[in-house]
Amino acid sequence: MKKIIDGVLNNVSGLQLNLESKAARDMISNEIYNGIKKFLQTQLPILENQAIMENVEQDLFGEVAIDDCIKNAMEKAGYDIDSSGYDIQTGVRDMLFVDKNNKHIEITFKHK
Repeated sequence: MKKIIDGVLNNVSGLQLNLESKAARDMISNEIYNGIKKFLQTQLPILENQAIMENVEQDLFGEVAIDDCIKNAMEKAGYDIDSSGYDIQTGVRDMLFVDKNNKHIEITFKHK
C-alpha cells in the first residue's frame, strides 16, 4: 500500500500543488484510490467482476480492514476461507481460499 501511495506522490511531485486546496487534495486522493484499485485488480483477478469490485471499493474505503474486505469479496465470488495467519516477526499475513471445485487462491500481505 505504501508503494502505491509513494508512486502517486512521485507522479505528482513536479506539480506545484497547494495542499490547502480541496481540489488538489481530491486529485491526489483520486490518484491513490485508482492506484489501489488497479493493484487489487492485478493481484486478485477474481475481483474483475464489477459487482465484487464495487464491494471491495466500499469496504476498502470504509472502516473495514483490508483483509476483511478481501474475505468478503472472495466469499461473494464463491470462495470460503480455508486458513489464515499472521506472523508478527516477519509482518506476513496469509489468507487461503477454496471454492466448491477445490480451487485454491492464496493471498499474502507483507508489511515492510
